Amino acid sequence: WDTVRGEAAGTAAVGAGSDAVAALASLEHRLHKAVRSACEVSPAGLAFVKLSTRSPKDSRSALARAGAAYERRLAQQPPEVRADDNERWKLLAEEVARAGAVGSGAEAM
Repeated sequence: WDTVRGEAAGTAAVGAGSDAVAALASLEHRLHKAVRSACEVSPAGLAFVKLSTRSPKDSRSALARAGAAYERRLAQQPPEVRADDNERWKLLAEEVARAGAVGSGAEAM
């Protein structure tokens, strides 16, 4: 979406292209309002947005972010936490949830 928006801003978008950009901008604005509303009541200050039939946990980039964050957090834990399977699962689940969350309509797009 950032690429489409940037290309449209740099050119004189006409016809169906400008209509599509306007429709996407309207969608981003509506999403942003809904996401911010959900974030205001979320203890984490984040929200989940499902824009397709695929689960956010299926996102390779989200899982890569979660994996990297998990490794960083695990490295900071005491040895007894690093040795406990349940504690490691808990850390991983928290990072997967965090990686799939958004804080704005632009992030959702």
